[in-house]
Amino acid sequence: MPVCIVQSKTALKVRVSFIAHRIYSSELRILRIMAMTKSADLSLVLKSLDGMHMLVAALPHAAEGEPAERHSFQTEVFAMAKDALSRWQTSAAEEIVITIASHAEEEIKVNTLKEQARMIIAAEEEAVADVKAKTDALAAARSEIALASKQHSDVEVLKKQESTLFSQRKESRDSAVFISESMLNMLKSGGWEDSETQDEAIEAVMTFLTRIDAEPAMVAAVPGCFKLKPEARGEFDGVVEEGISTAIASHIERLTDDVAKSSRALDLVTAETLGLWAILDLDRESATIAECDLSSAEDSLTAASAKRVQAGKVVASQDKIVAIKGKMITSQKTTIQELTDTSEALERLCLGGYTVELLEADEKMGEPVVVEKMDVDTGVPCSMAVDLECISAEVLPVAMVA
Repeated sequence: MPVCIVQSKTALKVRVSFIAHRIYSSELRILRIMAMTKSADLSLVLKSLDGMHMLVAALPHAAEGEPAERHSFQTEVFAMAKDALSRWQTSAAEEIVITIASHAEEEIKVNTLKEQARMIIAAEEEAVADVKAKTDALAAARSEIALASKQHSDVEVLKKQESTLFSQRKESRDSAVFISESMLNMLKSGGWEDSETQDEAIEAVMTFLTRIDAEPAMVAAVPGCFKLKPEARGEFDGVVEEGISTAIASHIERLTDDVAKSSRALDLVTAETLGLWAILDLDRESATIAECDLSSAEDSLTAASAKRVQAGKVVASQDKIVAIKGKMITSQKTTIQELTDTSEALERLCLGGYTVELLEADEKMGEPVVVEKMDVDTGVPCSMAVDLECISAEVLPVAMVA
């Protein structure tokens, strides 16, 4: 046999052996993938059925073998597991419907509470504005009191001054009237009882005339005129007497006018004092009312603030309820998805079909193989080419052993 033929057979033997090894490895990988997927599905189902001890114990046995080869107990286990999952799915679906409806109701409640809270906040803001207005009103009332009090105090001072002046003028007039009607008349009529009384009267008249700035000659003529009895007085004495009477009468008239003026001024300032006192009393009453209004407004503000705080707490509490309901919906959706995944896994276990992984493995088998560092001569004449697809599966182990 030629050497080239021997070399070609050797090369072909090596190539067939390598291809067979690759096919065998791919089959092993497929089996591993199938085993891993089936194990994952079984674990998922067993986890969902945790607590149902009989099914958990029986399901691994029920999942063994192909569907056509399973006996009635295995089929019944799958049916029981499907029935349990179906009940749970129905219950979970009903629960999430109830929870969603409850969540919607709680959201309506929280929106209503928030609207009420906004109204309470608006009421509090109005109460704050009312307190400010009442505070300003009280400050204005107190300013009016201060102004009225000052005006009243000023008028009281003026009233005291006018009263003092009136008293002084009235006293001066009364003193002059006393001198005229008592001392002067006694001297003019000669009705003194003794010389001592006469001298006292003369001295009083002279002092009075001096005080009212009468003419010095008239003052000097008083003793000479009134030392004599009326019937003993001469014509000059009569002139002196008439002059004295006229001077004193004129002075009394002036004093009476002054008293009248002072009386009118005192009446006016007294009336003004009374008016300002009435105004001050009204201002004080207004301030008292303003204080009561401010106190009431502050009480209203306190109540409004308390309502706002309470409303905030209620809204926060309702927000928590809504959040809890939302988390419950999320959790129930997760549970439903887990039950759906479990049902699908149970169905795969029941049907025994894992075709997706097989197809994936088949696609990987089509990848090219690179043979590196092959020591044999792989050059084969065209007449010696071999169709590898014709190699049957039965020869693969032989080729791999060889």
